[in-house]
Amino acid sequence: MRLVLTPDPHGVGTHEQLGLPPCRSIDWFGVPCPGCGVTTSVTWFAHGDPWQSFVTQPFGFLLALGALLAVPTSFAATLLGRDLGALLRRFNTRRSWTVVLVVVCAAWAYKILVVVTG
Repeated sequence: MRLVLTPDPHGVGTHEQLGLPPCRSIDWFGVPCPGCGVTTSVTWFAHGDPWQSFVTQPFGFLLALGALLAVPTSFAATLLGRDLGALLRRFNTRRSWTVVLVVVCAAWAYKILVVVTG
């Protein structure tokens, strides 16, 4: 991603470099959608700026961090002969998905605040 995309300094719109349309939520309602800024955030992370990634869209930062940690975790599980799928299935609970939903909503509220006041 680092070689393909340049983070948009506005905090949204990096996905347009992939040929995708601008966010209709911002166009129509003046507020970002829940995914606004995620591509920009992940791109900042890929460019080696985790702080800018976090302040751009906290959920995007968490996704990028999770992707980065997935590689050594998968490698370690393979070396140790552990069933990573079984471990991950233990987290597939209503409580885990509730936490994810709360984090997504909090990151969305933060992004709305940044865009509206920004």
